[in-house]
This record gives sequence, structure tokens and C-alpha cells, in this order.
Amino acid sequence: MLNGELFDPFKQVMNHLTVKPDPVVTDNWIFFLHRKWSFIVVLASLIFIACRPVLLESPIACLGPEEETIPKDFLEYYCWLHGTYIVPEYINARIGIDIPFPGIGPDLPSTTRVYQLHYLYYPFIILLQFFLFRASKYLWKYLEGERLRHLLSELTTAIIDDATLKKRLFMVADYMTSFTTFHTTYAYRYLLCELFNIASLILQIYLINSILHGEFLGFGITGMRYITSLSTPTGNPPQKVEDPFTKLFPKVTMCKVEVSSPGGNLIIHEALCVMPLNNVAEKIFLFMWFWLLFIGVVSGAGAIYRVAVVSSKKVRYGLLRLKVRKSLCPPKKLEYLVDNFSYGDWFVFSLIQKNTDPWVFARLVDELVDKMEELKGKDE
Repeated sequence: MLNGELFDPFKQVMNHLTVKPDPVVTDNWIFFLHRKWSFIVVLASLIFIACRPVLLESPIACLGPEEETIPKDFLEYYCWLHGTYIVPEYINARIGIDIPFPGIGPDLPSTTRVYQLHYLYYPFIILLQFFLFRASKYLWKYLEGERLRHLLSELTTAIIDDATLKKRLFMVADYMTSFTTFHTTYAYRYLLCELFNIASLILQIYLINSILHGEFLGFGITGMRYITSLSTPTGNPPQKVEDPFTKLFPKVTMCKVEVSSPGGNLIIHEALCVMPLNNVAEKIFLFMWFWLLFIGVVSGAGAIYRVAVVSSKKVRYGLLRLKVRKSLCPPKKLEYLVDNFSYGDWFVFSLIQKNTDPWVFARLVDELVDKMEELKGKDE
């Protein structure tokens, strides 16, 4: 009999995949791409890679010597663990005329072997991506310490009575003017997490490129060029267009097994191996190339944005002006606050704006201006 416990693991996975609105937003959409959408993309890739061998009887199938010479199971395990290979010189040769399959042909002094062992690392590299993308969420969660949620207590609710609102606004304004040094620390902690995201992205690209024989950096371009060439009127790709899928993720490979004869001599047996896992891997890594490119471009733009915001008060003021209604909040008051705010103060202030109703935020601006003018009057 089925019960709720049977579906608990599935529910936990779906909880991670479900994009729920955060009660209090403490980051921007670029950070959200890293910690949520990239995590979902990698998790889906990991599921495909992990499930494919389970659905297949074997991730590799080899045709070699007779069963009496080398047992089939031994042959396939040996080739899987020690690596199969292709000959790159035969990738673009004429199939059925010069060669039986792309990349398969006789070993000659002028040819080279490229061994295919990267399939052993597919789950591990994707699992590492899984943890790196998820780590940014928990790193910022730890450094942020839910301070903004406590600061905005009751201000994010849809309905709040006027007395409570006045009390909370006074407390927030008092906090904003009393803990300016901490705001700088808070803002630079977030900047540290953004740098972690960029470093994580660079590390992932470097590792994938290393595993794929240094071919991953240009894989998306060469892959799309080859796919486009398949739509020629003849139906055959031009010979000059290299097939990167066969080069990186060959479906048919060669394997050589050395066994000892009864007399002690080494006998080399050749085998052809089919690699069905590569049929999935090529599509996953092609999509991953475009996703990492997209995340990289967006993160680069985000870094430029962050430099501009940190270094220019005019940029900070302009961003607030775009987000705040002129009818609710006079521009002069915003300009006054930005002029008297450090970058850290502005950062926390912009997060407050993002999480509160425009009318509540306008009331907070009034409260802050009054509080700051009062403090200036006391200093004078």
C-alpha cells in the first residue's frame, strides 16, 4: 500500500526545483541566476547523467574476440575503466568508403590516438557544479544572518496599522543612522559573495575544459556550426566542417586489450565499443556551454555595474530615482540621502526599497531625512 513516506524524497527534490518567492529579497537577479536557476540546470543534468546508465543494461557495449577468448563482461569492464579511443584523422573521412565509423580506422605511424576517459568524470564534475552554485546561497545566507528580515519586521506585511508603522519606521531610521559602519561591512560581504560566484564560474569552465581535452571553450561555436551545416541541400555536411561531437563524445570507439598467451606472449585483441552515454553527454555539455556563457556575460555586466555603483554617487541616485515614484518621494530628498549615505548605507537602503511598499518607503525617506537633519542640528 502506498503512503506519503514513499514520495518524501521526490517532494524534497521538487522543493529545490520550485522557484518560490523569497519573503525578503537580499540579492539581485544575477545572484538569483547563480543560486537558483543554475542550480536547477545542473541538478537536471546530474539526474540525466545518473539515470542514463540505470536505464541502459550497460553504459558501454563492445564487440571483440569470441567469448572463449575474452569474456564479454571482462572486455566491456576493461575498456570502460582503461579507456577507449578514436583516431582524429579519421573523423571527417568518408564513411563506408574509407572508414566504417567516424574516428575509427587503422593505426598508422602518421595517426594519433585520443583516449576517451572523460565519461568517468561526468557525474563528479556536474556534482561539483551542483555544490558550487548552491554554496553561494548558503555563503550569503550565513554572512547576511537574516539581518534585513529582522530590520523589516512588520514592514513587509500587506496590512499594518498606523501606530505600528510609525514605530517601525522610527526604529529603522534610528538604526540606519546609528550603524553606518556595519552597513559598509554588510555591503562588502555581499560583494564578496558576488566575487565567489564569478570565481566559481571560472573554476567550472576551467575544469570542464581540462577534462574535455581543452576543446570545451570553443565547443558551442563549433557545435552550432556543424549542426547548421547539416541543413545543406545535399543533406551532407561539407568536408571542411569538423564534427566536434564525434571528436569529444564519440558514439563508437576502439579498444585494445592485451592478454597473455599460455606461452607468456602478449596478444593484442581489438574491439569496437558503442558509448550510448555520450549521446546524452554531448547535448548536456552543449547546453551547459551556452548556459555558462550566458551566466558569464551577465556576471561580467554585473561586475561593471557594481564598480559603477561603488564608485559613483550619481549612479546610486539615478538607480533610486528609477525605482521610486516621483509623486511619492521628492527627488531632492533622495539626493539628500544619497549625498549623506556611504555605499554601505545606500546598499541597505536599496534593499529596503526592494522589499517594501512604495508608500511605506516614501514614509521612511521622510523619517530618515528628519532624523539626519536632527542629528546635524545637534552636531552644530
